[in-house]
Amino acid sequence: MKLFLNLFAIIFLPTSVFAAPIRPLLGLGLGFGGDSVVKAYYQNGTESEIKAGDGVSFYGGAVTRLWQQSEHLIDLQATLGYKFKSTKAATNGEFSFSKVPVDILGLYRHKQYKFRGGVGITYHLGNKFSGTGVVSNYTADVDNALGFVLQGDYLLGFLENMAIGLRFESIKYTFKAPSFPAQDLKGDNIGFYFQYVFGSDEASS
Repeated sequence: MKLFLNLFAIIFLPTSVFAAPIRPLLGLGLGFGGDSVVKAYYQNGTESEIKAGDGVSFYGGAVTRLWQQSEHLIDLQATLGYKFKSTKAATNGEFSFSKVPVDILGLYRHKQYKFRGGVGITYHLGNKFSGTGVVSNYTADVDNALGFVLQGDYLLGFLENMAIGLRFESIKYTFKAPSFPAQDLKGDNIGFYFQYVFGSDEASS
């Protein structure tokens, strides 16, 4: 845990450490995939499932230019987010699975092109599976989890402040008692995201 806090702190060092400014960002994502965590069945014959990698995510953080050589650029990005998935709402209760991802990514691009590619790590904290209503007794303790991220995006806008991208995440969660037998569930997922970065990446004088 200390390692990830130290890595996350790098992005918030004073701007004098890096030639480029530190730029805040906000993002929204949607992920699909992983092992089945729970499946709910309804009286009308429909069903709703939560997979370990499913969920809508919201995140914020910062990015800075880590290295530049001629037309080649590498950015360092750190974010803290919240990812959530629930079964379809019912009058007598529902299930949900939430997590707090911390991401550290290195992103490469060639200055002539608007495509970026990157790799990094993700560490999921506060993982929580729970139920409400008649299923409120169904809960599970879920360990913090370390994963790997591979992503690519396309930059938009005059200042290239916006990005739409595709992301692959490989991670495994360990579910424990009380309501579930101890087991490891894969949370591998593919997702889409939209991100907005504030300010310009031009080096400060």
